[in-house]
Amino acid sequence: MNDTKPTSSIQTALSESFHNGSMANYFLQPEGMMLLGALVMMAVLAIAKGGGGGVKSSRGQLATGRFGGQKELNNAKKVALAQMKEKKRAPVTAWIGEPNNNPFGTDPIYLPDLNRSALILGAASSGKTFTFINPIGMSCIDRGYPIFMYDFKYPDQTSILATYARAKGYQVDILAPGYAESGVLNPITEFIQDATSGLAASQLSEVLNANFKKQGSSQSEDGFFGPSGNQLTKATLLLARTMKYPDLITCAKILSISNLARRILKKKKEMNPWILDAFGQFTSSASSEKTEASIQSTAQLMFNRFIVPELLSVLCGKTTIPTTLTGKRMLVLGLDQSKRDVLAPLFAALINMIVDKNMAMDRKDPFVLLADEVPTIYIPMLKKWPNEHRSKGFCGILGVQNMTQLEEMYGKVGARNIIGACATRAYMNPQDIETAEWIAKALPEKEVVLKHKNKSVSSGKTTRSFSEEVKTKPLMSAAKIGQMQTGEAIVINPHFATKKEGFFPVHHRFKPSKRYKDLNKWCEKVWESSFRPGLIERSQNRPQITADDLTLRQETVDELFPDSLLKENDNTDELLSKLL
Repeated sequence: MNDTKPTSSIQTALSESFHNGSMANYFLQPEGMMLLGALVMMAVLAIAKGGGGGVKSSRGQLATGRFGGQKELNNAKKVALAQMKEKKRAPVTAWIGEPNNNPFGTDPIYLPDLNRSALILGAASSGKTFTFINPIGMSCIDRGYPIFMYDFKYPDQTSILATYARAKGYQVDILAPGYAESGVLNPITEFIQDATSGLAASQLSEVLNANFKKQGSSQSEDGFFGPSGNQLTKATLLLARTMKYPDLITCAKILSISNLARRILKKKKEMNPWILDAFGQFTSSASSEKTEASIQSTAQLMFNRFIVPELLSVLCGKTTIPTTLTGKRMLVLGLDQSKRDVLAPLFAALINMIVDKNMAMDRKDPFVLLADEVPTIYIPMLKKWPNEHRSKGFCGILGVQNMTQLEEMYGKVGARNIIGACATRAYMNPQDIETAEWIAKALPEKEVVLKHKNKSVSSGKTTRSFSEEVKTKPLMSAAKIGQMQTGEAIVINPHFATKKEGFFPVHHRFKPSKRYKDLNKWCEKVWESSFRPGLIERSQNRPQITADDLTLRQETVDELFPDSLLKENDNTDELLSKLL
């Protein structure tokens, strides 16, 4: 890259803060000694008054909830520094903010155990991405972790995080159908090895169909045609993998031919047994043209959506994007908003396959999934990954606007499972009353004492008495949560803790530093001036799909299933009668 790197990176500041002893040197000077003495005196007074952030006695109390303070944050910092020193795939630490050598400055907020995943909840303009997700991503880059990112508003996040990663020595690959800088990822050749890869084909089929259905762009599904359509999609993927052009165009061409079930039965002796078995349910419907047509059209409709030149050019041919992420590697899936209805289901399937592929290997480093606006896609395994793969270093950083949005895509139970699987949570202003009420109920309760003044008159005398009523209420009401400003959040982490209790909520207003803002501007500038043009130049040799390519696929399919098969006199009718 032609542009110079920032003169002082977050990682450099970390190194200076932790290793050069500048803070210790400061306190050895006269000014530092005076400051240290003042701090000690303040601490003594606080302890004398019963402060210090400790846990109060709960004897006789209805509730003991409170917000965490510096004591809990210091405990998280201690755990975080120990985890960072170990340099293992798990546990994993990230942070928000940046260290500095100013004794009056603030430490970053450390988030240990990031491998137990994190949920960032907040409406648009609440600061969810700028204040939390991007800083966490930058800290993971500073640590050298592999990163897999779903950029819903491409290239907004990519222009910052991918540029920062490149400046840190990362190999960055981007799949962004519709953009000139995109590499090529052929899902059929990348995830389906041969005709025996039925499980991979099933996963692709089920996630694709589920997402098209969730988005309301699929035909109505009943108990038969839905599973049958999935099975036919799986069989088509397996068949296409064995053909001359194993890609999505070939799949669409296979499903476009008439009397497909009868043609398959005519070729049964020549077909791979695994593929023939995958087509079994479909061929059993050959005697009913209406049933066959319904199943075939369901699968055909899905593949036909991908038949767009700018999409096919990055989804067909030889894959140029590595999907095994180790070391300093970053893979970005960039969504073109104008093609969202088509790309979102595909990206959901790719995320599902890529994460499973990386979790199945023996990992030595963590695996970070950055997925802001995660309810825009349906990933079936998302509710399981944080629990099942945390020991393998899976770190899900999930962005959600509100509970309603998450429940709409994943269902009420699925949404609760996802939230429950994330040990670190940041609640910002959701701008949704139901979500605000849910957050308020999720917080611990505190005890409040209501004092009542009573007045009574007896025999001409006025008597006054006082009484107290003890009640409980949430630490923060739904109304107050709905009034939180940009950057204001309630953050929960397992290590916001004392010796006896953990998961203390910390209420904080995050104000990004000038250096962080300048770094964002620098990344955006470099993205446009040199990084993106470099990616475009690298992708210039990418083959473009033309009408001739569609013709070639059609000819290949016609060669496999010629019309002459329908004219041959054989025992197809006898075979069909045996199947019924």
